[in-house]
Amino acid sequence: MHSPKTQLTGLEPTPTNAARIAVVVLVALIALWWGGRRVLLVPPDRSSPIPVPSSPAAPCTDTTAYKNIADALAAKQPCILDLSNQNLTELSPNVGHLTSLTELNVSHNQLTSLPSQIGWLTQLQKLDVSNNELAELPVHIGWLRQLTSLDARNNQLTTLPPQIGWLEKMTAMRLDNNHITALPEDINRLPKLDEYTLTGNPLASP
Repeated sequence: MHSPKTQLTGLEPTPTNAARIAVVVLVALIALWWGGRRVLLVPPDRSSPIPVPSSPAAPCTDTTAYKNIADALAAKQPCILDLSNQNLTELSPNVGHLTSLTELNVSHNQLTSLPSQIGWLTQLQKLDVSNNELAELPVHIGWLRQLTSLDARNNQLTTLPPQIGWLEKMTAMRLDNNHITALPEDINRLPKLDEYTLTGNPLASP
């Protein structure tokens, strides 16, 4: 005599259950694919104060001192961009595409700010922003890890960003004739800094 078979309702591999499982798996795969696709489609936010890893810039080979961004962009791996004395009121974000630059001079203009894209110039060694109307330096200056010389004299600076302490290769910093009242503690993290001028600033006494 045969005992009746136990019925496990809902667990039987019926065509209906198999179809439902297939749909669930398909939806999950689509979700994973779209999530990965979004990661690829959304570019890194280079305007963020957090450094964004990028491939190393090619070293400069053209030592011509270019006088405008368009000519420098048309050149092959330029080293120097000299935009001084051009009555500029703003610096184009396109300067960030000149990643081979080692020297940038925008002195004697009427700049009130610098674009965040200046942080893309990771090969920059000399930066001259003196004799402008800058009220602050962007935090993105901390990305310029090769910077050895910063000239920011005769501006309207009231302070320096803490990211200045990331510039461990800095040897010369000129900040005369601004409105700086205090310095960030991070400035003590610059072991190679041996030329440092601050005359003409209302620094508070310690």
